[in-house]
Amino acid sequence: SISQRGIDDFLQAREAINKAINIDVAVLTEVFPCLCEIVGEPTSAPTKLDPTEAKHRFKFIFQMFVRSISAPSHPVVLFLDDLQWADEFSLELVSTLVADTELKDFLFIGACRDDEIDENHPLTKELNKIRRKNIDITNINVTSVSRTDVNELISDVINLPTHLTESFSRIVYQKTSGNALLVTQFLQSLWDEGLLFFSLESNTWQWDSKAIAAKEMHDDVGLMMSKKILQLPAECQFGMKLLACLGSKCDKSTLRLLMMDQKYLQKERCVKKRKQDADEIINESSMFDPAIDEGLLKEERSCYMFAHDQIQYGAYSLMLENERARLHHQIGHSILGKMSDDHVSDLLFTAVDQLNRGEIFMEEAHGRMKLAKLNLKAGEKAMSSTTFLNSASYLKRGISLLCDDHWEKYYDLSLHLYSLYAEVEYCNGRFHNISLTVKSIFAHAKVYRDKLRAYATLIKALGAQYKLKEATDMCFGVLSQLGVQRQSSLPDTSAVLRDLMALKSSLVDLSDAELLNYREMVNSDMVAAMSFLQPLLFCNFLLNREEFTTIVFIMLHLTLTYGICEESCCCLSSLSAVLCRMKDYNASERIGQLAILLLEKFQSRKYTSYVHCCVFGCIRGWNGHIKMSIEPLLSGYQIGMQTGDIQMAMFNAYMYLVDNFISGQLHLAAFKKH
Repeated sequence: SISQRGIDDFLQAREAINKAINIDVAVLTEVFPCLCEIVGEPTSAPTKLDPTEAKHRFKFIFQMFVRSISAPSHPVVLFLDDLQWADEFSLELVSTLVADTELKDFLFIGACRDDEIDENHPLTKELNKIRRKNIDITNINVTSVSRTDVNELISDVINLPTHLTESFSRIVYQKTSGNALLVTQFLQSLWDEGLLFFSLESNTWQWDSKAIAAKEMHDDVGLMMSKKILQLPAECQFGMKLLACLGSKCDKSTLRLLMMDQKYLQKERCVKKRKQDADEIINESSMFDPAIDEGLLKEERSCYMFAHDQIQYGAYSLMLENERARLHHQIGHSILGKMSDDHVSDLLFTAVDQLNRGEIFMEEAHGRMKLAKLNLKAGEKAMSSTTFLNSASYLKRGISLLCDDHWEKYYDLSLHLYSLYAEVEYCNGRFHNISLTVKSIFAHAKVYRDKLRAYATLIKALGAQYKLKEATDMCFGVLSQLGVQRQSSLPDTSAVLRDLMALKSSLVDLSDAELLNYREMVNSDMVAAMSFLQPLLFCNFLLNREEFTTIVFIMLHLTLTYGICEESCCCLSSLSAVLCRMKDYNASERIGQLAILLLEKFQSRKYTSYVHCCVFGCIRGWNGHIKMSIEPLLSGYQIGMQTGDIQMAMFNAYMYLVDNFISGQLHLAAFKKH
């Protein structure tokens, strides 16, 4: 790992990472806290973005991170097992890395069970996308071990020539059908039962062929593993059950935290013991030794993990359904009790998962509402980490826990759960679920302001489905409720332009200082109105110029009447583009400068790409040499990618290339490379 390299390599890697992702390192350290060991603690939190933009940002930042740590001297190999269970976003991340032509020193290896994957599986879809990009994929089919291979394995294990072990290996193959896990476990069971033994008289390994052939063999691997686990000491059995409830692996510190709760072991042993120090009762290191010796568990650094998922299944199946639920419930409460209220760690997910699986033991009403709040908390944390499918799962579970009259008794909790669930499902592209969710909000919201978040999500969903007219009409319907009126039909374009020119005059004469000291917008309804209007700018700029001009006029009027806000920089940059189209280049240039001033005043990275596109892509070339726009356009592209504003980033990239080519900065070969 990077942290274990020499000091020179370590410092070089740190410098490369910081150079590649700069101030956005916090985007990764939120998901990978261990990265702080290399780059240090972030000095600032990531810029708050809409969920979809945050998703795009994470993909880009992660891509830049992998680029920064891969080099010919230190190539990166990423191996992921069980891809049949991977979520869509994880597969998209891998696809982004695999398709990156700049990532030369990177190899991805993935394993999956092809019998669990059909043509509609997310993995199949991502593989097809990769193939369409003419990227080579090498398929390696791993089948059961052949009889010859089983014979060679046994020959190596017991150190006998293959011709002497052939009869033995034939029986083993018949019993196991060449299943690698079954072969190793079957051989281990023969040793345990004395059917395979080392003879001191002959100084060689021997076996009882008749007894082995008569030995009962289960086709169900999980059942076989269960029987083997039952042969372990009681403490070890319980430890494996506990581990099976937690997943395929568990951090030692988490396991120790649970083991220190005496009630688990006491209930398992059904023996009363005098109270003593927890470390004397349970030492998880020695407890798991028998399972490790039998090859059922593996110890890797700070984790214990099952050697195979069938072993986990075998341990889990040893418990009846009620016993599982009880243990899940106890584990969840135990972890929750050790967490501080002001510190939300990754253990939150473990605790909530466990409590959800032990829901039947949750106390009525109060307990269920508490669990609903925990699911909301987990959903928010998963959303901030851009794991939207997991977030949707938590939020949906939280909603299901609410009582029948939850809108009356738990209004704030209900509103938050439903609003956030609609936003997450927008990120997941499940537009049908959004409609059902926001309908419930609209039906039960006490005041109109409580509907705004749902309306914002629904408008974005309509835009994503190319229902621009519906989105625009709904947006202006919301604005009318906020006190911003628009005529029922589009006004005459010349009239709107005439009004714009009148407002323009009051802006052009403003000095830099006057603009920066201009009062800020404090009317919450108008701030909300500006946030609803801003997303419509880009869509209507492309598809409906008349509506675009009207939106610019409304935003400008609100800015001059109620004060400046973050969205005002988008309004001014849009106005500069309109004036440029009208060939009023001097006014266009001045208002573009004012837009940049507001952008810097509010330090609004999320709008940087849009403003740079309008100012440096549309107008600067008319009043100055286009070479002066090249660096700002590149910055607009980079920041757009870092803030998830992919569409505007691509517009900046396009104009960056065009300006480079026209100004002679790039010859044809370099242009193609860029």
